[in-house]
Amino acid sequence: MIITSLKAIVPKSKWPELISKHQAMTQRLPSQIVATYLIQDIDESETWKLLTIWKSMEVLSEYRKTVKTPEGIMMFRSVGAEPKTKVSNVMSSGPIAK
Repeated sequence: MIITSLKAIVPKSKWPELISKHQAMTQRLPSQIVATYLIQDIDESETWKLLTIWKSMEVLSEYRKTVKTPEGIMMFRSVGAEPKTKVSNVMSSGPIAK
């Protein structure tokens, strides 16, 4: 599995819009995505991240070929934030509590 991490500074006035856009985005996720989380830093509340878990690097690469700009990046840009992007390998995982 692969995790993409988008990190951006979002002004407080845009938080409700960002959350709403993420909720809408999750209604139409590509099948290659295992899960996605919009998270807010506890200590630096204007720092937000979008963590997305992909089935593999291959499916992430395939997805990126089908879009001009990934939807997560567009989500942040729509609220006036420019995200920094990182891609990481999942080296070990445990069960997710439900």
